[in-house]
Amino acid sequence: MRRIHDATAVFIPPKDERWFTGRTMQPRWIVGHQDAAPYNAVMDADRLVGFFDWDTASPSPRDDDLAFSALLWVPLTAPNAGEQSGSHDVRDRSRRLHLLLDAYRYDSDRRAFGAVIVQRARRQAGVIRSMADAGDRAAIALLPIASRLEHSASYVEALPGDFWTLSARSASGRDRHTAMDEQLQRSRQTR
Repeated sequence: MRRIHDATAVFIPPKDERWFTGRTMQPRWIVGHQDAAPYNAVMDADRLVGFFDWDTASPSPRDDDLAFSALLWVPLTAPNAGEQSGSHDVRDRSRRLHLLLDAYRYDSDRRAFGAVIVQRARRQAGVIRSMADAGDRAAIALLPIASRLEHSASYVEALPGDFWTLSARSASGRDRHTAMDEQLQRSRQTR
């Protein structure tokens, strides 16, 4: 994903270029896949070799495209109803997030990145709902996904601050992750 973003950062589309999202290229934006999720991945054994389904590719900030991928690859989606999320799960999700961001060479504020994930999930849900309201049959079929994205946005908002600031290589990670798990459990109990 980083290579795609770097390559498209210097891309100057034709003035009459039309994108699925209706967005136009802005300074410091890239052309992102916008749905670089496991279901659109090409794998060679356990190695990711690329993505397909580029029909929604469009200009965006890097963080927007990366946020949607993090939501689905880490994953940062909310546990299914009735599914118990153990403390190891939260620790592992934080570890996986930081591995993804480290591999991307992400050098911005990781706590702020959490807010980008929330906004991106809600915007995606809103697009699906708007298209469904307009009668688009494919979007109508995706309404359960819109609900799941909204629920996941709330889940991500409830993650404690340490979730975003811990490095995958943190020396005291075990103790800090335990505190993070306890904070998340308390926030769930108050909802």
